[in-house]
Amino acid sequence: MHKPIRKITTVSALGALMLPLSIAHAQSNPADIDALQRQLQALQAQINELKAQQQQTQQSVSTVEQSVQESEVDRSAIKKIIETVRPVEIYGVARLSLDYGDSDVSNDEENNGMGLTEGDVGLSANTTIIGLRGAHDFEWNGTQYAALWQLEQNFNPGQDQGGDTLSNRDTFLGLKTPVGTFRAGLMDTPFKRMGIAYSAFTTTVGDPHAILGAGPNPAYGRLDLRATNSLMWDGTIGDSVTYSLQYGLDQNRGSYGEESGQVLNGTEDLIDDNSSDMYSASLSWNTGGLNLGAAYVNYSKLYSEQSIEAYRFGANYTFGAAKIGAIYENINEYDPMDRDAYGAFATYRVAPRTTAGVQWMHANETENGSDDDADQASIGVFHALTEALMVHAMYTKTMNGDNAQYRTADYAHGDRVNTTPGGDPQALSVGAQYKW
Repeated sequence: MHKPIRKITTVSALGALMLPLSIAHAQSNPADIDALQRQLQALQAQINELKAQQQQTQQSVSTVEQSVQESEVDRSAIKKIIETVRPVEIYGVARLSLDYGDSDVSNDEENNGMGLTEGDVGLSANTTIIGLRGAHDFEWNGTQYAALWQLEQNFNPGQDQGGDTLSNRDTFLGLKTPVGTFRAGLMDTPFKRMGIAYSAFTTTVGDPHAILGAGPNPAYGRLDLRATNSLMWDGTIGDSVTYSLQYGLDQNRGSYGEESGQVLNGTEDLIDDNSSDMYSASLSWNTGGLNLGAAYVNYSKLYSEQSIEAYRFGANYTFGAAKIGAIYENINEYDPMDRDAYGAFATYRVAPRTTAGVQWMHANETENGSDDDADQASIGVFHALTEALMVHAMYTKTMNGDNAQYRTADYAHGDRVNTTPGGDPQALSVGAQYKW
């Protein structure tokens, strides 16, 4: 790379040695002076040419070195991008239970097609799910962000469900920022999440949502739902306060009656119907073993032209091996479900891997109803065989007023046990769950 420099040095040295000899010879022979000048001019031209070649070579070397450096920078950037893409996580939980259910009906009233049983045993999948999720961390203007995605599906390992649905649970695209996490998609409402957080035995036959978010007749619907076409913002204030805000552009459940009697079809694959929107919010405060929470939800129209709104307050406290909690709920504006409900639970770790608990829920009479109140009582024990595998046994009973027919084994439990007005359905269950 530096040979031209050595060549110029050699030529210059020879010229320096030959110059005195040439001058001496020229002085003794003036006729050769012109020839000597021509030789010096030729030598100078050769030196200039070699200098030009040297400069060109140095420029080429600089260009190559710059290209190498840029290539190394590009490779470094690519490597950094690859390192910030988190591996796709496959997660899930398989839940199965063997249940004995009794709807408190006579032999003539039994109708298994409507969930009315005089006493049968069934295999139930209790919110068995599988999901995929991932994230991509990146920096923009010196601030760290993360792009998030999730796809989650509920399935029943005991049945052939068919169909092509692959995202019937929380599925979204989101962005984690310094001011919170923003997501868009299908997601549980903050109202629903708060009810789960401040109660016990969800996904078993003793699920409290047989009362919470429900009306005295299953035909009236329920409020613990996922919001479709929704936008969510989750954030924190300090170290102890968390909040969630959600807006659903369209909650048309498929059909509902208008005052004119017209039945509207769902707006799937069509522009969203904002006249059936919803919004929900929650706020929680956590310090030490004490947790306090509140939540609100409002549907412009869900099951009828009437709007529905509801709010909840909850508290739980963990001390040592014990945990206690309570929740209050009010639903109004929608006449069939216009009522208060409340309840409490207590659990105790009786052994390092074994926890026992009890829970009670109560629904008052509706504002325009009569004797349509109900109580639910549940008792259960859970034992962790490993960190991932747990088994349980649970008994629950719902006691209805004469005009109420709240179910048992409702909501997140796979096989519901219905009843007739005034019936007292009950269920006994043993089951297991495995998380991965």
